[in-house]
Amino acid sequence: MDNPLLKIDSISKSFLFKKVLKEVSMELYPGKFYTLVGENGAGKSTIFKIIVGLEYANTGTGSLLGENLTEVSARNKHRIGIVSEQIELDGPMNMRQFFKFYSTFFPRWDQKLFKKIIKHQRIDLDKQFKKYSRGQKMQLVLIAELCKSPDILLIDEITSVLDVYGRQYYLNLFKEYTEKKNGTIFLTTNIITEVSHFLDHIFVLKNGQLSFNDKKENIQQVVWRVKKSYPLGEIEDYLELPEYFLISNEDVINIPAEYKQKASTEDLFLFLYRVKNPRGEYAKVA
Repeated sequence: MDNPLLKIDSISKSFLFKKVLKEVSMELYPGKFYTLVGENGAGKSTIFKIIVGLEYANTGTGSLLGENLTEVSARNKHRIGIVSEQIELDGPMNMRQFFKFYSTFFPRWDQKLFKKIIKHQRIDLDKQFKKYSRGQKMQLVLIAELCKSPDILLIDEITSVLDVYGRQYYLNLFKEYTEKKNGTIFLTTNIITEVSHFLDHIFVLKNGQLSFNDKKENIQQVVWRVKKSYPLGEIEDYLELPEYFLISNEDVINIPAEYKQKASTEDLFLFLYRVKNPRGEYAKVA
Protein backbone atom coordinates (compact mmCIF):
# COMPACT_ATOMS: atom_id res chain seq x y z
CA MET A 1 0.00 0.00 0.00
CA ASP A 2 1.12 3.57 -0.70
CA ASN A 3 2.23 5.76 2.17
CA PRO A 4 -0.48 8.25 3.24
CA LEU A 5 -0.18 11.74 1.76
CA LEU A 6 -1.84 13.15 4.86
CA LYS A 7 -1.91 11.62 8.32
CA ILE A 8 -3.19 13.06 11.57
CA ASP A 9 -2.97 11.03 14.76
CA SER A 10 -5.03 11.68 17.91
CA ILE A 11 -5.33 15.43 17.34
CA SER A 12 -7.20 17.46 19.97
CA LYS A 13 -7.91 21.18 20.02
CA SER A 14 -9.48 23.50 22.58
CA PHE A 15 -10.44 27.16 22.47
CA LEU A 16 -10.42 28.51 26.04
CA PHE A 17 -12.53 25.99 27.94
CA LYS A 18 -14.28 24.44 24.94
CA LYS A 19 -12.82 21.25 23.46
CA VAL A 20 -13.50 21.42 19.70
CA LEU A 21 -11.62 18.29 18.57
CA LYS A 22 -11.13 15.11 20.59
CA GLU A 23 -8.53 12.54 19.55
CA VAL A 24 -9.20 12.80 15.79
CA SER A 25 -7.18 10.51 13.51
CA MET A 26 -7.31 10.07 9.72
CA GLU A 27 -5.19 8.96 6.78
CA LEU A 28 -5.51 10.02 3.13
CA TYR A 29 -4.02 8.03 0.25
CA PRO A 30 -3.31 8.81 -3.43
CA GLY A 31 -6.12 8.67 -6.00
CA LYS A 32 -9.05 8.96 -3.57
CA PHE A 33 -11.85 11.45 -2.97
CA TYR A 34 -12.42 12.06 0.75
CA THR A 35 -14.99 14.23 2.43
CA LEU A 36 -15.24 15.46 5.99
CA VAL A 37 -18.89 16.11 6.80
CA GLY A 38 -20.56 17.46 9.91
CA GLU A 39 -23.06 20.02 11.07
CA ASN A 40 -22.14 23.68 11.42
CA GLY A 41 -19.75 24.13 14.33
CA ALA A 42 -18.70 20.46 14.42
CA GLY A 43 -15.01 21.35 13.97
CA LYS A 44 -14.52 20.78 10.22
CA SER A 45 -12.86 24.13 9.56
CA THR A 46 -10.65 23.70 12.64
CA ILE A 47 -9.31 20.41 11.24
CA PHE A 48 -8.77 22.11 7.87
CA LYS A 49 -6.85 24.98 9.49
CA ILE A 50 -4.65 22.57 11.43
CA ILE A 51 -3.85 20.64 8.25
CA VAL A 52 -2.86 23.78 6.30
CA GLY A 53 -0.92 25.28 9.23
CA LEU A 54 -3.29 28.10 10.24
CA GLU A 55 -4.00 26.54 13.65
CA TYR A 56 -2.02 24.31 15.97
CA ALA A 57 -3.32 21.22 17.73
CA ASN A 58 -3.00 21.09 21.52
CA THR A 59 -2.11 17.41 21.41
CA GLY A 60 -1.49 14.82 18.69
CA THR A 61 0.71 14.73 15.61
CA GLY A 62 0.30 15.13 11.87
CA SER A 63 2.22 14.86 8.61
CA LEU A 64 1.63 16.12 5.07
CA LEU A 65 3.68 14.62 2.20
CA GLY A 66 5.88 12.96 4.81
CA GLU A 67 6.71 16.19 6.67
CA ASN A 68 5.42 17.63 9.93
CA LEU A 69 2.25 19.66 9.38
CA THR A 70 3.94 22.73 10.81
CA GLU A 71 7.17 22.31 8.83
CA VAL A 72 6.22 21.58 5.20
CA SER A 73 9.21 22.55 3.07
CA ALA A 74 9.17 24.99 0.17
CA ARG A 75 9.98 22.16 -2.26
CA ASN A 76 6.69 20.46 -1.37
CA LYS A 77 4.46 23.54 -1.47
CA HIS A 78 3.69 23.15 -5.18
CA ARG A 79 2.46 19.62 -4.48
CA ILE A 80 -0.32 20.95 -2.23
CA GLY A 81 -3.45 22.80 -3.37
CA ILE A 82 -5.46 24.82 -0.84
CA VAL A 83 -8.93 26.15 -1.65
CA SER A 84 -10.90 28.33 0.74
CA GLU A 85 -13.17 31.32 0.52
CA GLN A 86 -10.65 33.11 2.73
CA ILE A 87 -8.01 33.08 -0.05
CA GLU A 88 -7.72 36.32 -2.01
CA LEU A 89 -5.95 36.68 -5.37
CA ASP A 90 -6.25 40.46 -5.24
CA GLY A 91 -3.66 42.82 -6.69
CA PRO A 92 -3.06 45.42 -9.40
CA MET A 93 -3.11 42.85 -12.24
CA ASN A 94 -6.18 41.54 -14.00
CA MET A 95 -6.67 37.78 -13.83
CA ARG A 96 -5.26 37.14 -17.31
CA GLN A 97 -1.99 38.79 -16.25
CA PHE A 98 -2.12 37.06 -12.86
CA PHE A 99 -2.42 33.54 -14.27
CA LYS A 100 0.33 34.16 -16.82
CA PHE A 101 2.62 35.13 -13.93
CA TYR A 102 1.33 32.58 -11.41
CA SER A 103 1.64 29.56 -13.72
CA THR A 104 5.41 30.04 -14.10
CA PHE A 105 5.96 28.97 -10.48
CA PHE A 106 4.50 25.47 -10.95
CA PRO A 107 6.36 22.92 -13.10
CA ARG A 108 3.24 20.76 -13.50
CA TRP A 109 0.90 23.58 -14.51
CA ASP A 110 -1.84 22.17 -16.78
CA GLN A 111 -2.46 24.87 -19.39
CA LYS A 112 -4.80 22.60 -21.36
CA LEU A 113 -7.05 22.15 -18.31
CA PHE A 114 -6.84 25.87 -17.58
CA LYS A 115 -8.09 26.81 -21.06
CA LYS A 116 -10.77 24.12 -20.90
CA ILE A 117 -12.26 25.47 -17.65
CA ILE A 118 -12.07 29.13 -18.67
CA LYS A 119 -13.84 28.37 -21.95
CA HIS A 120 -16.48 26.07 -20.46
CA GLN A 121 -17.32 28.41 -17.58
CA ARG A 122 -17.11 31.52 -19.79
CA ILE A 123 -14.91 33.36 -17.32
CA ASP A 124 -13.79 36.86 -18.30
CA LEU A 125 -10.16 37.20 -17.21
CA ASP A 126 -9.83 40.90 -18.01
CA LYS A 127 -10.86 42.08 -14.53
CA GLN A 128 -9.18 42.38 -11.16
CA PHE A 129 -10.06 39.74 -8.58
CA LYS A 130 -11.99 42.16 -6.35
CA LYS A 131 -14.47 42.89 -9.16
CA TYR A 132 -15.80 39.32 -9.42
CA SER A 133 -18.81 37.91 -7.59
CA ARG A 134 -18.40 35.58 -4.62
CA GLY A 135 -18.98 32.46 -6.72
CA GLN A 136 -16.63 33.66 -9.48
CA LYS A 137 -13.89 34.34 -6.93
CA MET A 138 -14.21 30.79 -5.67
CA GLN A 139 -13.91 29.46 -9.21
CA LEU A 140 -10.73 31.48 -9.80
CA VAL A 141 -9.16 30.09 -6.62
CA LEU A 142 -10.19 26.56 -7.65
CA ILE A 143 -8.66 27.03 -11.09
CA ALA A 144 -5.42 28.39 -9.62
CA GLU A 145 -5.01 25.38 -7.33
CA LEU A 146 -6.34 22.58 -9.54
CA CYS A 147 -4.34 23.56 -12.62
CA LYS A 148 -1.02 23.42 -10.79
CA SER A 149 -1.65 19.62 -10.61
CA PRO A 150 -0.99 19.09 -6.89
CA ASP A 151 -0.69 15.67 -5.31
CA ILE A 152 -3.37 16.64 -2.79
CA LEU A 153 -6.10 19.26 -3.04
CA LEU A 154 -7.52 20.52 0.28
CA ILE A 155 -10.90 22.24 -0.10
CA ASP A 156 -12.84 23.97 2.67
CA GLU A 157 -16.61 24.49 2.38
CA ILE A 158 -17.02 25.48 -1.28
CA THR A 159 -20.28 23.66 -1.97
CA SER A 160 -22.37 26.44 -0.44
CA VAL A 161 -20.56 29.13 -2.47
CA LEU A 162 -20.97 27.74 -6.00
CA ASP A 163 -24.32 27.39 -7.75
CA VAL A 164 -25.73 23.95 -8.57
CA TYR A 165 -24.31 23.93 -12.09
CA GLY A 166 -20.88 25.03 -10.89
CA ARG A 167 -20.81 22.45 -8.10
CA GLN A 168 -21.55 19.58 -10.48
CA TYR A 169 -18.98 20.77 -13.01
CA TYR A 170 -16.14 21.02 -10.50
CA LEU A 171 -17.10 17.82 -8.67
CA ASN A 172 -16.74 16.01 -12.01
CA LEU A 173 -13.34 17.63 -12.48
CA PHE A 174 -12.30 16.51 -8.99
CA LYS A 175 -13.31 12.92 -9.72
CA GLU A 176 -11.41 13.02 -13.01
CA TYR A 177 -8.39 14.40 -11.14
CA THR A 178 -8.41 11.43 -8.74
CA GLU A 179 -8.91 8.82 -11.45
CA LYS A 180 -6.62 10.12 -14.22
CA LYS A 181 -3.92 11.97 -12.26
CA ASN A 182 -3.96 9.84 -9.09
CA GLY A 183 -4.60 13.04 -7.15
CA THR A 184 -6.23 13.17 -3.73
CA ILE A 185 -9.21 15.34 -2.80
CA PHE A 186 -10.07 16.31 0.78
CA LEU A 187 -13.31 18.29 0.93
CA THR A 188 -15.00 19.63 4.05
CA THR A 189 -18.74 20.24 3.72
CA ASN A 190 -22.09 20.15 5.50
CA ILE A 191 -23.92 19.45 2.21
CA ILE A 192 -23.50 15.72 1.63
CA THR A 193 -26.24 15.20 -0.97
CA GLU A 194 -24.46 16.52 -4.06
CA VAL A 195 -21.00 15.11 -3.31
CA SER A 196 -22.04 11.59 -2.29
CA HIS A 197 -21.91 10.21 -5.85
CA PHE A 198 -18.24 11.16 -6.22
CA LEU A 199 -16.85 9.98 -2.88
CA ASP A 200 -14.56 7.10 -2.02
CA HIS A 201 -14.24 7.66 1.72
CA ILE A 202 -16.31 9.50 4.33
CA PHE A 203 -15.37 11.06 7.65
CA VAL A 204 -18.37 12.11 9.78
CA LEU A 205 -17.50 14.54 12.56
CA LYS A 206 -19.84 14.78 15.52
CA ASN A 207 -19.15 16.58 18.79
CA GLY A 208 -15.48 16.89 17.91
CA GLN A 209 -14.99 13.18 17.25
CA LEU A 210 -15.14 10.98 14.15
CA SER A 211 -18.29 8.89 14.38
CA PHE A 212 -17.62 7.32 10.96
CA ASN A 213 -14.30 6.81 9.18
CA ASP A 214 -14.60 4.31 6.35
CA LYS A 215 -15.13 3.65 2.65
CA LYS A 216 -18.50 4.64 1.22
CA GLU A 217 -19.41 1.03 0.45
CA ASN A 218 -19.15 0.15 4.16
CA ILE A 219 -22.08 2.33 5.24
CA GLN A 220 -24.15 -0.84 5.69
CA GLN A 221 -21.91 -1.79 8.61
CA VAL A 222 -23.61 1.07 10.47
CA VAL A 223 -27.14 1.60 9.13
CA TRP A 224 -29.81 0.17 6.78
CA ARG A 225 -33.07 1.36 5.33
CA VAL A 226 -36.06 -0.71 6.41
CA LYS A 227 -39.46 -0.52 4.71
CA LYS A 228 -42.26 0.97 6.77
CA SER A 229 -44.35 -2.14 6.20
CA TYR A 230 -42.06 -4.01 8.62
CA PRO A 231 -43.33 -4.12 12.23
CA LEU A 232 -40.53 -2.76 14.42
CA GLY A 233 -41.60 -4.66 17.50
CA GLU A 234 -39.03 -4.21 20.26
CA ILE A 235 -36.58 -2.14 18.17
CA GLU A 236 -36.37 1.21 19.95
CA ASP A 237 -33.29 2.85 18.44
CA TYR A 238 -34.30 4.04 14.96
CA LEU A 239 -34.93 7.14 12.88
CA GLU A 240 -38.25 7.47 11.11
CA LEU A 241 -38.18 9.22 7.73
CA PRO A 242 -41.19 9.78 5.44
CA GLU A 243 -40.60 6.70 3.27
CA TYR A 244 -38.58 4.30 5.46
CA PHE A 245 -36.91 3.68 8.82
CA LEU A 246 -33.17 3.92 9.43
CA ILE A 247 -32.01 1.15 11.73
CA SER A 248 -28.55 0.15 12.95
CA ASN A 249 -26.76 -2.81 11.45
CA GLU A 250 -26.95 -4.66 14.77
CA ASP A 251 -30.76 -4.37 14.86
CA VAL A 252 -31.45 -5.53 11.28
CA ILE A 253 -29.80 -8.95 11.62
CA ASN A 254 -33.12 -10.76 12.02
CA ILE A 255 -35.11 -8.61 9.58
CA PRO A 256 -35.93 -10.46 6.32
CA ALA A 257 -34.00 -9.31 3.25
CA GLU A 258 -37.13 -8.20 1.38
CA TYR A 259 -37.64 -5.40 3.95
CA LYS A 260 -34.08 -4.09 3.83
CA GLN A 261 -32.41 -1.64 1.43
CA LYS A 262 -28.91 -0.20 1.36
CA ALA A 263 -28.59 3.15 3.09
CA SER A 264 -27.16 6.19 1.31
CA THR A 265 -24.49 8.62 2.49
CA GLU A 266 -27.30 11.05 3.38
CA ASP A 267 -28.94 8.33 5.47
CA LEU A 268 -25.67 7.72 7.31
CA PHE A 269 -25.35 11.40 8.17
CA LEU A 270 -28.97 11.65 9.33
CA PHE A 271 -28.71 8.48 11.40
CA LEU A 272 -25.50 9.48 13.16
CA TYR A 273 -26.99 12.88 13.97
CA ARG A 274 -30.40 11.53 14.94
CA VAL A 275 -32.23 12.61 18.06
CA LYS A 276 -32.19 9.42 20.05
CA ASN A 277 -35.52 8.43 21.63
CA PRO A 278 -37.88 5.44 21.57
CA ARG A 279 -40.16 6.89 18.90
CA GLY A 280 -37.49 8.25 16.54
CA GLU A 281 -37.28 11.84 15.26
CA TYR A 282 -35.79 13.75 12.37
CA ALA A 283 -32.13 14.56 12.80
CA LYS A 284 -31.07 18.17 13.16
CA VAL A 285 -28.25 18.51 10.62
CA ALA A 286 -27.68 22.26 10.34
